[in-house]
Amino acid sequence: MHPGYLFRSRNVSVAAERIVTLEEDGVDCGLDGHMVHLRFAPRRRGSEPPFGAFAFELPRRVLQRFPAMLEYDRRGRFVGLCVFRPLRQRTPPRGKRPA
Repeated sequence: MHPGYLFRSRNVSVAAERIVTLEEDGVDCGLDGHMVHLRFAPRRRGSEPPFGAFAFELPRRVLQRFPAMLEYDRRGRFVGLCVFRPLRQRTPPRGKRPA
């Protein structure tokens, strides 16, 4: 960070790090030098905040519902992450039962 001047009268701190946010079709992706943040649904006003946990902390039954695949090399080093967008549940028309 280095100090700068805005309109020659106010001191401002300018960060050298860049943060980029992309949004497409309801998927929000935030990128910076240390983290990638994906959000598939916006948080509704008044709802509780989402939970967070590392993969090794979650029970197997919960992990089976997450559409993510960890990528690693022959030495066991983490090299990537592939996240599949969860499909939205379609509701059947009234009066018809799903097969």
